[in-house]
Amino acid sequence: MARLNSKAEDLVSVAKRQGWVSTVRELPDAESLQITIEKKQVQRLISCMYSASSSPGWYRIALNGEPDLLAFVGGVATLEQVKEYAQTPIPMPIIGASAREFTPILNQWETDLPKTRWRDSGATIPERIVRDDKRRIASEAPFDQIMMQLGQFRSVTLAQKLLEEKFELSGTKIQQKELESRAEGVAFCVRSAFSYLDHAAMISMSQRIVSLYYGSVALAEAEILASPNGKSSLDEVEKLTKGGHGLFAQFNDDHGPPEFEELIVGPLRNNGFFPQWLKILGIQHDDFSEGKPKKPEDYKSSRHITLGDLMASIPEISTLFLDASNKPPRWVVPSLAPRLHGAGQYTSTLIRLRDRSGRMPKEYFDELPDCIHDLYFVTPEEEDGTGLILEGIVNHPNHKYWWGALPLHRNRNLASSCLILPVFGRWLPYRVHAVVLLYALSILVRYMPGTWQRVVGGPWDHYEVVIESLLDGFSKILPEVFLKELIPHDLDVYLPGSIFS
Repeated sequence: MARLNSKAEDLVSVAKRQGWVSTVRELPDAESLQITIEKKQVQRLISCMYSASSSPGWYRIALNGEPDLLAFVGGVATLEQVKEYAQTPIPMPIIGASAREFTPILNQWETDLPKTRWRDSGATIPERIVRDDKRRIASEAPFDQIMMQLGQFRSVTLAQKLLEEKFELSGTKIQQKELESRAEGVAFCVRSAFSYLDHAAMISMSQRIVSLYYGSVALAEAEILASPNGKSSLDEVEKLTKGGHGLFAQFNDDHGPPEFEELIVGPLRNNGFFPQWLKILGIQHDDFSEGKPKKPEDYKSSRHITLGDLMASIPEISTLFLDASNKPPRWVVPSLAPRLHGAGQYTSTLIRLRDRSGRMPKEYFDELPDCIHDLYFVTPEEEDGTGLILEGIVNHPNHKYWWGALPLHRNRNLASSCLILPVFGRWLPYRVHAVVLLYALSILVRYMPGTWQRVVGGPWDHYEVVIESLLDGFSKILPEVFLKELIPHDLDVYLPGSIFS
């Protein structure tokens, strides 16, 4: 009877969702159940029995009371079989005892009920309502809508409402004076960002680099003011910038004539905006250099990365960059390994990592997160596929799914999520990574005109289209990324008519 009871519970559950009250009784001397459901003083009787039942006596018991439905467990007996076994007319429908087959029958019964606006129960608004605060953008031109949503915070009133909600959700108390001060700062920073970003597509590449950099810094300042553990006024944010950018970009003259990709970019420990931004984001920076390297040996003790490696870490420009450069990419595409997985929940999962270019050296994979281990290369003979393929195990005891344990980068411009290797020895959010790269390019534009001339019409002009693609991508991605950081809720962006709309 255990299976019979289980199937009966499925039918009762379907009826309950539509407001029917159910009672179940086991029939004596027969392996069958009868379910009575009632709604608005209308009753329906369901007999539930095994399809293997063949005794006329069992059928007579099951059909007692003239049920409205006969539901079989273990397959559906044919009408002819039921008539033969029951030796009586069978006027009611016959189905398999499943929610899928029962639902259309129940829907038909609903049409026979007297129509009322409200159910007898459930007509009172619940005391506790969970709001759906997810922001959704469905537009043929999603970027325009993103800019509108971001641009609304140029209003001090709307910025204050944003902060009130953000602090309430974080459980952080804030005084009214500080709230107003932060709101004024957020509104000013967003207005400042728009003054840089609004016309970025219509100016020269050199101007666009500088505008995108300062526009992104302004959005980062707005993020700092909107963060519960950030700064409380625009004056405090200004103090962060008095020490400069908090980054350095220079060539190592000891290596001979400069090459575009060899520009060295690094962070400073205390001075300037960048380390203070990382501090508010909770990113450790104690091992950064106190100052710019002045001698070749100083680079050995500093955290730094080359401009080429920074650009190799941007998946959105990978195709163009790999055409222009001999460097390997610094990102991989993770996915579930296509075998050895059954149903259930795991705390470790076999995954696959793919470098589509096939250029990445083995030592790059030593920079992967510590939760990934037992890596091995998969040869083309073992699996179909292009590029360099590895498989390994990712431990995720604190996450239901394996990808929750990895710092993945994803956006609408990518076909799949990516895992970008660390910058400055740590996992930086994409927006931080982008600001570092824009800073480096802005240094070339503003302070190294001879070097920059080689890019815009000289021997390095093969990088020009790469930079144009980079700027085009950043101008669309960064406003969305910063908007997601400013608002306290999720943001979904999709095209109308897509599978997600």
